[in-house]
Amino acid sequence: VVENVEEFIGLNDFREKTIAQISKGMKQRVSLARAIVHEPDVLVLDEPANGLDPRARIELRELLKALREQGKAILISSHILTELGEICDGVAFIEQGKLLQSGKLSTIIDSVQTNFTVLIRAKDVDTETLTKYLLESPHVVETRTIGEEVAAGINGGEKEASALLKFLMLRDIEVAEFRQHKTQLEDLFMNITQDKLQ
Repeated sequence: VVENVEEFIGLNDFREKTIAQISKGMKQRVSLARAIVHEPDVLVLDEPANGLDPRARIELRELLKALREQGKAILISSHILTELGEICDGVAFIEQGKLLQSGKLSTIIDSVQTNFTVLIRAKDVDTETLTKYLLESPHVVETRTIGEEVAAGINGGEKEASALLKFLMLRDIEVAEFRQHKTQLEDLFMNITQDKLQ
């Protein structure tokens, strides 16, 4: 069993090394190997990607996906929401010991996503001017600036988004980017906690 776990986790080349001789990413792999060597049905991981470099995070994510495909239930506590959104089926938002919301990720996204949202970046037009034009459109119900882009909440769906793009082009706005913004785990967190964090 140990040899199978070493191979699965990718520790074969590190068998003769001590913990002090390996990187943080490899230490995380060793910890994961220790957790699965007894073939548990449920894994509880606390901040498994904490302190890992980008390559180690990607490798850890792939390992967790492989464990999920083996039928393991994995409970992860983490503050790195962007990565969790890529591997989690369900979520629970807990703040100061209080459960704020839990359930299937797609169901929670549907419950808080009120508008079809598009991200727009215009060439040679600042976000303030772009926002002004967007709010003149009958399809836009709200806007917010995200860096060099403006997120526009549309009353409707793809048809209204297409009409908005045409609306901007008729006003000689050179649109450099126009894409649907899908709600992410970070968006859910901000929406559910409603800035109540301390």
